[in-house]
Amino acid sequence: MKPHQPIVNRGAQMLRQSDVQAERIIARLRMVLSAALFFGVLGLLVNMESAGLGIRQFELAFLLVGAGAYFLMGAVNFYFSHPDRFRFWHSWLFNALEVALLGFQLFIDVRSDGTPSLVALASPLVLVATLVLCVQALRYRVELHIFTATFLIVVCASVTFYSPLLDTPWSASVIEEMRVLYSPPPNVMRIVILATLALVIGTAVYRSRRLVERVAKEVEDASNLRRFLPSELGSDLSDDALQELRVPQRKEVVVAMIDLRGFTELSDTLSANEVADILLWFRSMVLDAAERHNGVVDKFVGDGAMMIFGLHDDPTRASFNALAAFNHISDAVDKRNADRKKGDAEVAIAAGLHSGPTLVGAFGDDRRLEFTALGKTVNIASRLEAIAKENGMRLVASQAVLAESDAFAVSLHSLGPVTVRGIADPIQIVGLKK
Repeated sequence: MKPHQPIVNRGAQMLRQSDVQAERIIARLRMVLSAALFFGVLGLLVNMESAGLGIRQFELAFLLVGAGAYFLMGAVNFYFSHPDRFRFWHSWLFNALEVALLGFQLFIDVRSDGTPSLVALASPLVLVATLVLCVQALRYRVELHIFTATFLIVVCASVTFYSPLLDTPWSASVIEEMRVLYSPPPNVMRIVILATLALVIGTAVYRSRRLVERVAKEVEDASNLRRFLPSELGSDLSDDALQELRVPQRKEVVVAMIDLRGFTELSDTLSANEVADILLWFRSMVLDAAERHNGVVDKFVGDGAMMIFGLHDDPTRASFNALAAFNHISDAVDKRNADRKKGDAEVAIAAGLHSGPTLVGAFGDDRRLEFTALGKTVNIASRLEAIAKENGMRLVASQAVLAESDAFAVSLHSLGPVTVRGIADPIQIVGLKK
């Protein structure tokens, strides 16, 4: 696997799935509407013949070919509305073809001599133009809607004012043609298109509702997920932010390892609820200490915790904050033991602190990421915590921590050098037994 495999963009995936679903619905609507146009043209032809109005062969051919082209466009659209074949520009192309085809059909209706182009808007095809606008609600692409609406308005306006004949009285044939345009077959076509409009709007509302519910579920999941993540990850779960965190950085930090001393043996004598209560108190206390003193809780493991200080501070401030956080936890332990009721278990802690360079970042792939610090500084802090446990001490810290901040040196005493496995030189340490 590559070192920094890109994280799958879930938001982009959702939008693409929505686009594909919308295209399939629109493709089906185009094929159904082409059938309505075909039978509407046949009904209009019969009415015009019965009214004594002739229709030119090329006009009839164009209207029928137009209906067939509309069906073909819907079929091709449906074929390409597959996740593997769909491309974003397909929507723009099919919309442009649809508007152009509609404009030509309106133009053929009014291009006859003596027919004012203003009657174009009396054609049932105008409702098709409304339908073209409504189906954009199935897509969540504002720029595509603006393009389609602008193109459609320009085409309809151009046809309508192509030859208005404002100063020419309407002939009897034009008046009769208007009567035919509002005869039963065209009106049936209008009703079918209106029903299609209602279906489109209902589908758009349903899809929007589903999308809102899905987003609400994603927000709820993300909110719950943040409870299990350190603040470095939980504050921003966007793909860009996580990708940035996956680039490891070397930082001078203070690592604090804190553990409930003797808790494993103690838990054997307590009820499950008592064990859970102590763990809840311990973790809440650690989180409070980290938040108050600009630290990050890297992880909780059983009855222990790993904290990092200095991700956003200079080393001097990081050491001060780490020691202040320890004091916060130590005071909370003393208070709990002082306030405990008769029969309640006494708790004790052991902590190890060390300052040094670490490799910090979010490690893993798109299935699981973990924000942590790696390196010998972490190993040394863990070893110092073990020394504190072994010697019944509350805190063991390296001299490196005090070298950056001596504010707490008065309460600590030297324990001399100690050899840590994997580290060549002995480490000077100090401790606190309380």
